[in-house]
Formats: sequence, C-alpha cells, structure tokens
Amino acid sequence: MSERSVQLVRVQLEGPLRELSIEAHTRVQCELQAGESGEFVLPVLFDSADGPPREPRLSFAQDEPGLGRARFVAFETTPAGESAWPPGLLLRPFPELAVTPVALGPAGWALLAAATLCVLACRRVGWAMALAVLSGALLWVWNWPREEAWQRLRVYEGTFGSELWIQRELGVVQLEVRGWADSAGGLKLDIEPAAARAQLSTGLSYSAPLHIETPGWRASQIRVQRLRVGELPALRPETSTEPSTGPSTGPWTGPALARVWRRLEGAWSYHGAWKRGQALPAAVAGPTGSGWLPPPGGLVQGLPQGVEVLVGELADDPGTWIRVY
Repeated sequence: MSERSVQLVRVQLEGPLRELSIEAHTRVQCELQAGESGEFVLPVLFDSADGPPREPRLSFAQDEPGLGRARFVAFETTPAGESAWPPGLLLRPFPELAVTPVALGPAGWALLAAATLCVLACRRVGWAMALAVLSGALLWVWNWPREEAWQRLRVYEGTFGSELWIQRELGVVQLEVRGWADSAGGLKLDIEPAAARAQLSTGLSYSAPLHIETPGWRASQIRVQRLRVGELPALRPETSTEPSTGPSTGPWTGPALARVWRRLEGAWSYHGAWKRGQALPAAVAGPTGSGWLPPPGGLVQGLPQGVEVLVGELADDPGTWIRVY
C-alpha cells in the first residue's frame, strides 16, 4: 500500500482559463472567462504523506494563445491537526472493502442434492415439473443470507463520548469525495497496489466533488482518510437501571440509523433501526428473520476484544456507516 497526502493550496487565477494542471496528478476545471479572477483553494496530491515538500508546479492543461495566469499563493492551514485525536483512533485498521459471501451450509447442499434427484426422477413426468423443482431450489439458494460485497464504502470512526471522528472512504478503481475542502488536517490517501498511479480532478467550487481514479489498474483499492470535528455528535453510553435489560446506550442525536449492531461481552446483537433522539432499541431477531446476519464482516474484522462496539448504517445515506468503540 502507498500512502500519499492530498494538501490544500491557495492559488490566484486569472481568465481566460479552462483547465489547470497542478503537479502531474491534479486537473482542475476552471471555466474562467477573460477578466475573471480570484483566489481559490484547490487540492494537490503529493507522493508522501509527510506533507508538501515544495511549492507545487502549476501549468495550463491546454496549449492556446492568450491564456490567463496562475500563481501559487500559499499552503492552506487547517483548523485542527492530528494531535487533537486519540492515537488509538488514528491507528485503527481500515474496514475491508472486499467481502466474501457466507458459505452455503449443510442444509443448503442437501436441498440442492435433493432437487437434483427430483429432477432426474421427474423426467418421466415432464420437464415442466422438473424445471419448477430446480427453479425453486435455486431461488432458495440465491436468497441464502450472505454478506454484502461493496464497491464503495464510507465509515465514520469514533469513540464513545467524543465528537472527534475520522471519516474513511473506500472505493475500487475510482472514488468520489465530497466536502474535501473542509477537512481538518487535509486528506490521507492510500492506494493498493502501491504501484498504481492516482489521478485527481475537481472544479473551482467547494461544492465540486473530488474524483480520484487509478487509470490502467482494474482492481486497485483507493482509501481516503480525513479528520472531522462535530460532523456527528458524541455517542454517550449509559447504564440501564433495570438489571433485566442490561446495559443500554443513551439517546443518539445524530442522523437516523437504518440498522444497528452492538457487541457486548463478545456477542453481537441486532437492534434494527435507531431513530434520532431515542435510546438504543432492544435487540430483535435480526434483519432476515430466522437466518439473520451478523454485522458486515468487512466492518468487524480486526476489532479489539473485550470492548463494547457499535456498528450502524445511516438511514438517509445507504453505504455510509458509523463504527464506535
């Protein structure tokens, strides 16, 4: 894996200018007309996560006469650095993006074998019945509970009682990062394999997404990490006064969660949806009834033992999760 840094730089631009190249890795769509000018904060990729080694090179991506000007002003300072974040939070393992489906159990294989025998026995009755039996078996196998395989994932990492979060985003071959300009401490970028070349592209507006891709690498994994303050509220654990109900988690004032898992004393429980402003719901049977799943394996691999863990997916943003411990 290759760790690189995405630093924010302030540049002064004067039109006409359509596209700006920063270093060899970042392209910015400018669309400045003649007479338009201003200072803009833009991202630039460096090959080391240790920080900007020198002033970045600016050049025009198009070769036309009568173009405007581009001048580097300064590196942007960030409101907070890594020193404010607990070291244990910064060093947490990344979630796993590639998730292997759950293997079919003995009952599933037995049903497939029985279906095959039925097909052979039904040949005399008619192919219609044989196909019906086989189709039913395959449909049952297709709906067998399995873990999710992601092409993109966003996780907010936090600790109980703190508003300091780390936002992690993962993608295969390409990744779109929004709100890149308001990151405390900039962005850290990991790419696997390390030899994969990254290309960044964005626009002048803060609302323009930052596109990261690895041209020529079909299975590369892109991982972005950035520091966030107060984007999500603190999750505060509270102990229930009812011995029969066991420990409980106090009201959650963040966005509603579509599904929540919790680990206490080594065992996972499923709690369904968690509405804003309410305490953690009681454990239920599970999201798929009798064959309920544990939390997604990519989010629980490598977790420390003996500590309380809470994993939940945002209701209004599927594919975005919180992981607190």
